[in-house]
Amino acid sequence: MWDLCQEQLLARLIEDFDRNNKIVAAVCHGFAGLVSALKPDGTPLVAKKKVTAFSNTEETTV
Repeated sequence: MWDLCQEQLLARLIEDFDRNNKIVAAVCHGFAGLVSALKPDGTPLVAKKKVTAFSNTEETTV
């Protein structure tokens, strides 16, 4: 999971999907791949979007 948030190729692919109005979704730990993706103006792709994920506490619990 830790490598997904730093993977620039993945971020570029996600950005390309978003710019071409394709669906972008993630399951389980996949949300980490959205962390580095940016909008054309440089803001995070997930800014002002509803995102659901496990907290560190929930991760530790399960």
